[in-house]
Amino acid sequence: MEKVDPVPGSPSFSSWAQNWVFEPLARFDARGEFVPAFASRVEMRQRGQIYIELPRERRFNDGSLISVEDVEQSLRANGLRLAAANAGFVVRALDSKVPIEVAFARTLVFAMREGRFVGSGPFIVAEEVPSPDPEGTSLEFFENMDRLKVVRGPGRQTDSIIFNPALPKKERAMLARAIDSDSVRELAFGPGCPEALNRAAADSPVPPGRPLDVLGWGSMDRFALAVRRRMADRGGNADIEPSTEVVKRLQQRQFDLATTRILVWPSSMAALAWRTGSPGNLIGYSNPAVDAALDAGDWAAAQAALHDDPPAAFVCTHDRYAVVDARIKNPTLGPYDLLETLPDWEVEP
Repeated sequence: MEKVDPVPGSPSFSSWAQNWVFEPLARFDARGEFVPAFASRVEMRQRGQIYIELPRERRFNDGSLISVEDVEQSLRANGLRLAAANAGFVVRALDSKVPIEVAFARTLVFAMREGRFVGSGPFIVAEEVPSPDPEGTSLEFFENMDRLKVVRGPGRQTDSIIFNPALPKKERAMLARAIDSDSVRELAFGPGCPEALNRAAADSPVPPGRPLDVLGWGSMDRFALAVRRRMADRGGNADIEPSTEVVKRLQQRQFDLATTRILVWPSSMAALAWRTGSPGNLIGYSNPAVDAALDAGDWAAAQAALHDDPPAAFVCTHDRYAVVDARIKNPTLGPYDLLETLPDWEVEP
């Protein structure tokens, strides 16, 4: 865990708690469309514009009023600008590297007060203690326990193997087919990956070439080892590093293959990982056809271009789940953020 703050940065498990402290302007509904959160009204206008209306007399958790300037600062931190329009405001992009839908979805309302961030969410940060990467825990450990219940929801991220972009396009395409393998899924995750249910073809062969090392982190060590085994004679070392070191090596392209978890829903979020220059594009992948499709909002064309020039092998989209106190009456997982519904949960006496 790192600090809980609203400013976009390197991937962190603290993002789970961001929406408890800082409200987003809008959320995704189950169809992947925006619905108001902090904003009282949200409308997609012509391409590259979002119209919003803001509530009156809202306050941060320290009691201070939330001003238009605070919202403007929050948008600017995500490469967006605000302009008055009728009873509300129009949001436009300052930075063309990320489609406006992606930047807007990442915008959390905040202000800086006395050297610390404040938000308007239902919780405040009482204490922050850095901790190492979380350890993977088997779900079966928590099932059939009277005091706990398991809440499930559809997966939004896919455990994947990302390729160094320096590898030739043809080799990456062959590696993607070889690693998108039921044998890898079975070794790494066991049964249950939906990709296994939708695959009819047999495993594809591993292309010839030099040995390739596999970089992994934390609870994805088993995935890294399964991929190394699948690579057979081309399998090099399996290097398991802390997540911070993995991010650094991805950014510096000091890897061959690496385990990662890629956001795949809603479709617009593909731009965060693969748009040229996007802050979430850690490896510097660049493809003009992908960029053009993402900028046009043509998600099907973007997926086709990614399939033709693959940056990664997409292996397993797990269901999301949370283990909660059995006294909670109505726990449901949010359509996008795992626990964005937490403030609505009720506890039985």
